[in-house]
Amino acid sequence: MRPILSATGTYNYPLAKWLDKKLKSLSTNTYTISDIFQFSQDIRNTSIGVDHILVSYDVTALFTNVPAHETITILVEKDFSDNWFNDTYDLNLTKDQLRELHELATTNQLFQLDVTLYEQVEGVAMGSPLGSLLANTFMCSIEEKLEEKNELSSFYKRYVDDTLAIMPDLNEANIFLNKLNSCHRNLKFTMEIAKQNTIPFVGMNITKSGNRLETSFYRKSTNTGLLLYCHSHVDKRYKDCLLATMIHRAYQLSSTPTAFSAECNKLRSTFLNLDYPNVLINSAINKFLRNIDNIDAAKNTRGDTLSSIIVVPLPFKDQQSANSVKKQMKILSANIGIQIKPVFQTKKIDQILALKEKKPPIVNNQCVVYKFECDLCDADYVGSTKLQHKNGRKFIFQRYKFDNRWPRQTPGRFDDPDHNALCNNFPHWIRWKLPWTLHYLQEVRHQSSHSLTNRQPRLLQLIHRLHSDSYVSVLFIQWTRLALGDHRHNHL
Repeated sequence: MRPILSATGTYNYPLAKWLDKKLKSLSTNTYTISDIFQFSQDIRNTSIGVDHILVSYDVTALFTNVPAHETITILVEKDFSDNWFNDTYDLNLTKDQLRELHELATTNQLFQLDVTLYEQVEGVAMGSPLGSLLANTFMCSIEEKLEEKNELSSFYKRYVDDTLAIMPDLNEANIFLNKLNSCHRNLKFTMEIAKQNTIPFVGMNITKSGNRLETSFYRKSTNTGLLLYCHSHVDKRYKDCLLATMIHRAYQLSSTPTAFSAECNKLRSTFLNLDYPNVLINSAINKFLRNIDNIDAAKNTRGDTLSSIIVVPLPFKDQQSANSVKKQMKILSANIGIQIKPVFQTKKIDQILALKEKKPPIVNNQCVVYKFECDLCDADYVGSTKLQHKNGRKFIFQRYKFDNRWPRQTPGRFDDPDHNALCNNFPHWIRWKLPWTLHYLQEVRHQSSHSLTNRQPRLLQLIHRLHSDSYVSVLFIQWTRLALGDHRHNHL
């Protein structure tokens, strides 16, 4: 079974996104394909022996077979090679701390299937921000081992779990397949040989023609040609951009004018089936052909252009209203000297007809487990709530509860004499910083706007008190901004 999960909105999703952004550069090497357009350009300049063959190797279910803990160890070792991670991002984490962050973001993933709750104990889930990062890191470690033994072929390129290699003959291809399968017990590779000197790879057909390689656009046999319908309730700009994108892709992946012309004819047939006017399709193709010489120049200046544009998302009503807004925005941009670009959004059908998924009993009956730690010693206390955690309900604890301002007494009872002798003379907001903050935030989030405004000095005072603990401060400020809104916390 290969779970494909939507991690958006889960408790560890922001952490996974943060780690992915910081560590993306460590998941590639000289054999990794990062841009298929650039790869299609490079492979056309690659010479191949007359007797050599094209071979594709594919990993069976790579994501679910990635050893998560082993790959995390590999990634952490790369992070702390010459203290790269801390020096690059001006941090002060230890190996154990970074490993714990990785494990929190990737392991013990829960998912539901047919009202049954499952836990993924090995591998990474497809849909997690760190899925491709860990998969690429693991494959890079395999390739580095093969490179040390000088067992890689002269031409070897990989895109996630698909690999293209040039082999002298079929016997050598089978020998290399056995080497790949012996690299790790979790990996199982399959092999595909070029048929009639042509092999599909990452969205293109690669054809051997003498001692050189040619490329063309590739479609799977299961492709239905289902794209954005012409009469869909979206801004016309999206339809124009879809045409331009498909034509540009065909051009980049076609090494000869004949291949590009053939793909344009297929695209014309596909879009006609989606009720696009023939005039619009031909206009898009002719416009692209006129601007072919400017493609590279536009690509180089795109980053600078996007950085100077202010994007304004707006709901899409109809095309006439959209055109009117675009005109007004253009006039406003000319008057203020800043380019403003409206982006029209259409509600998805699942936002209108949202279905509620039936939850298993373990989810519906869950309570909140909490832990308190003393900031001055190693004493702690773990408990759980009596009531379920639902929106609009405060946390009521089994052993005690807070009043509106300060905890009246120390949470729980500790038998540690060192804690009682050393810590009881300090104010409660020093000893029980984190739990008080969480309770206060729970209270703040359920107050009216007027009450929140009156509590602003109180919030500022608490932030100053929490300044010594950066983690709690960040947590508090984020929750406070969610509660108050941007217009109420600019002075923070």
